[in-house]
Amino acid sequence: WRLNMGHVMFAQEGEKIKESIPYYELIIEKDKDTALLDVPSVALANHSCIINLVIGTLYCAKENFEVGIDRIIESLKPIEKN
Repeated sequence: WRLNMGHVMFAQEGEKIKESIPYYELIIEKDKDTALLDVPSVALANHSCIINLVIGTLYCAKENFEVGIDRIIESLKPIEKN
């Protein structure tokens, strides 16, 4: 139910995005000793910083550094600015 509540809060955008974070953190904290790839993807998928980081890494791997580094920098910005 926590994951579903996190999704509902995230989908409402605005200030509700901040309120969704604790619901996702509970899932991630439970698996903190687990490898990142083993954490349920739905717990990570809504965080745009993770998405930008992965996309940026893929662009850099394909040697499109301008777009890749831009995405990685975007992933490091606070959530209010993403």
